Amino acid sequence: MVALRMRAGTLIAAIVSAVVVAAWAAPAGAERVTLGLPAPTEAKSGFGACKAECTVLQTALPNPNALTPPAAGRIVEWWALASAVGKPFSGARLRVMATTAEGNFEGVGTSEPETLGFAQVVYPTGLPIERNDLIGLTIPAGEEVILAAQASEGSVMKFIPSAVADHTSASAEKELVLALELGATVALTPVVSSVSPTSGGIGGGTKVVVKGNHLTESTEVRFGSTPAASFTVDSNTQITAVAPPLPAGTVDVTVSGAGGTDAISSVDHYTVGRSNGSPSTSSLAFGTQRLGTSSATKKVVFTNHGSFPISIGAVSLEGAAAGDFTRLSDACAGMIVPASGSCAIVLSFTPTALGPRLARLTIGDDASGGPHRVTLTGEGVSGLVPSNAFSIGRLSHLRLAVKVASHGTVRVVDGGGRHARKLLRFVSASGGPGTVIVRLRLTTLAKRRLHHRHSIRVKARITFAPVGGTPATRVVTLRVRR
Repeated sequence: MVALRMRAGTLIAAIVSAVVVAAWAAPAGAERVTLGLPAPTEAKSGFGACKAECTVLQTALPNPNALTPPAAGRIVEWWALASAVGKPFSGARLRVMATTAEGNFEGVGTSEPETLGFAQVVYPTGLPIERNDLIGLTIPAGEEVILAAQASEGSVMKFIPSAVADHTSASAEKELVLALELGATVALTPVVSSVSPTSGGIGGGTKVVVKGNHLTESTEVRFGSTPAASFTVDSNTQITAVAPPLPAGTVDVTVSGAGGTDAISSVDHYTVGRSNGSPSTSSLAFGTQRLGTSSATKKVVFTNHGSFPISIGAVSLEGAAAGDFTRLSDACAGMIVPASGSCAIVLSFTPTALGPRLARLTIGDDASGGPHRVTLTGEGVSGLVPSNAFSIGRLSHLRLAVKVASHGTVRVVDGGGRHARKLLRFVSASGGPGTVIVRLRLTTLAKRRLHHRHSIRVKARITFAPVGGTPATRVVTLRVRR
């Protein structure tokens, strides 16, 4: 049995000096709410409590919002005033109780035991609590305990004649119209209602806007089991998180804080995938350029052909002549290229040495087949105008030796005139300075004539085009022998 002995003088004084309980209502979107009475500074009155073990439960206050949290969360601290006939006593526990369908009360959580007195003390805990759960105080068996309370119209305390172990229920035996000097602070659990965008590339880096509620005190955002690369709490209803690198698949975006971690649901799904992407060309030729001067610009455009974003890391120039090529602008390095989006890299060529120059542009993307590379070529030529002088040497087995004064291209074409029947096909060869060998090609008519004769004469138009210079042309007659 619960032994209740009311202290008459104290109770009368309490009624005379009765105070209306100021119930604390949580503003919309608040991160923390107060249950029961605000943290007390002194006992207003008192009454005798259980000598045997029991639970004292506050089931009504003038404002019902002060009894139960508006949403799920965790109790982070609690307080109560009590004494064992004028001295502190140990073993008191905060209880979280749920109401059963039958109107009884079920224990759903118990704090660690604490020592109570009539001095203000706040006790830390981490008890989970659901919406509509109540808080109470479990008193251990032993000497008589005096609990601090306030007389308040509309308040109801109920007494359960046992400690009620968690996951069990019991009915209340007694009740009083009093407000127990008991309260707790609840940190509400973060709630995720949407994520945008709902997909990203495997390389991470996508900014994901997480919307929901109770987000101000968030301490962690996770994509599956992987923490976000970074996140910023924008408001109580929004977080901006940067997705980390992840394998392909679908994960849940969860938010954690003092009130716990939000429940996983279909609204927090984030899909990770790999897109197809490629540069606009695999090679970029700048042609000839005089030493120390810069070429006209050329552009490489990287395009995302898929449905997932592509992360691009570093963009670099590599190779022996990498210093001859310059990125004048780069809108790709460190960027996230969205589906069907693109970025561009603008380059120029400034040769530092004569002859062919070769380098490679590497785009560090996470698209299929990435990273991608573009070959860069150019040729450095002297600042002086190159000579176009050449001389024609011996013709042997349709191989014509042409001696040229500088690097360039020798071209040979039939020189018989506009209306003449052609005996030579167009051929060319590059090289120099020195001897360039050009292999001549005969037309069918020339081959037929040569078949019936020991030799034939053909007129050839020979042109030498030096790199960076003016072409020179000569028309000669060559004897072709079988």
